[in-house]
Amino acid sequence: MDKRLAIVTGAGGGIGRAISISLAKAGMNVVIHYNNNKEKAEETAKLCEKEGAETLIVQGNLSDKDACKNVVEQGWFADTHEGRRF
Repeated sequence: MDKRLAIVTGAGGGIGRAISISLAKAGMNVVIHYNNNKEKAEETAKLCEKEGAETLIVQGNLSDKDACKNVVEQGWFADTHEGRRF
């Protein structure tokens, strides 16, 4: 059975990290968005993977419309049959 996918913005720390981990515990795969701190995003990914989730880390400045589109497209592509990552 395929898992559902969540895209969590600002997932490197704080509320975004807590949401990512909670979704992973609930059985979802997680796209972890960050803007500036890749190391924190990687820490979040490791915590989610410990809960059984597959993760994808995506960088983008969400004040930029094209960056927003890119974050969603990368998550969608990773979850489709063409780009099957999850």
